Amino acid sequence: DGIILEEGSPEELFTNPKNQRTKDFLRKVVN
Repeated sequence: DGIILEEGSPEELFTNPKNQRTKDFLRKVVN
């Protein structure tokens, strides 16, 4: 839908995502 879910540095995104959708995505992609 073109909505920004996270803002911050790449390091912050990977180490401390705030949005549940981002957390779910990273769990699937990084593991």
